[in-house]
Amino acid sequence: MLNPLISIYMPTHNRVLLLQRAVQSVLNQTYKNFELIIVDDGSSDETWAYLQDLAERFCSIKCYRVDTPQGACNARNIAIQSAKGKYITGLDDDDEFKPDRLSQLLDAYQPDYAFVCTNFSEQKNGCQSVNEQMAKDIIRSSSTLIFQNTASNQIFTETYKLLAIGGFNINLKKLQDWDVWLRLSIQFGDFLKLASPSYIMHHDHEGPRVTNNMTYAKAVEALIEQNRSYYSEQELHQLTYLIKYFKNELKFIDILFNVTSFNDLILFKWYIFQTYKMLFK
Repeated sequence: MLNPLISIYMPTHNRVLLLQRAVQSVLNQTYKNFELIIVDDGSSDETWAYLQDLAERFCSIKCYRVDTPQGACNARNIAIQSAKGKYITGLDDDDEFKPDRLSQLLDAYQPDYAFVCTNFSEQKNGCQSVNEQMAKDIIRSSSTLIFQNTASNQIFTETYKLLAIGGFNINLKKLQDWDVWLRLSIQFGDFLKLASPSYIMHHDHEGPRVTNNMTYAKAVEALIEQNRSYYSEQELHQLTYLIKYFKNELKFIDILFNVTSFNDLILFKWYIFQTYKMLFK
């Protein structure tokens, strides 16, 4: 298939102005054979009226609405289940694609990958920075996802693969994307991460966001509990140790985001022991 259909899922809730930027970035794609599936998660602003107008003007845009908000993961799953594309990827309603993103992802994808993802740029207060300094594209295994999200916030894969793992877990309150990438990689193998950032994540806006009072450490604990069968007893023991002793969320994130193997966790355990010995001697 020389020109396969690509499905793009996008949940939205009460951010119609930001949504317009995200939609326009899809319409600006150099690759044109796509369907954009937008699910309005019970918005109370002008979102649904805007989406109805879009669907009338563009045959490539499909819109659905949930009357009572059920959360972004439920909205994503509705879109995934209705997708007709051979391939699928996602976009958050406050972010945007660079014009060549779809063509870049499609060109890089191989059937033996669980998925392809890219580096991304973060923009705040007019300043833009690349999230991860990468000299070249890199193939990573599922083992790198055990301790941290080494992929990205969005991936590109064959639609059947995302359906095969059941889509997004609506029971998780945070880290839902990491959970999906982990399950995809466990079931379908290594993934490719491209060094070139073709996704822009925006942080400079005000407006409603999905929030809760769960700390990052608690969120990791919940993610592990949902995927216990993927972790060895040693890995579970070490992660439990970290979660127990690093209640400061920022410090926990800083440490966890530098862990890529069981040996790293052993070193961090030694660090924790030395720190507490110094504090309580």
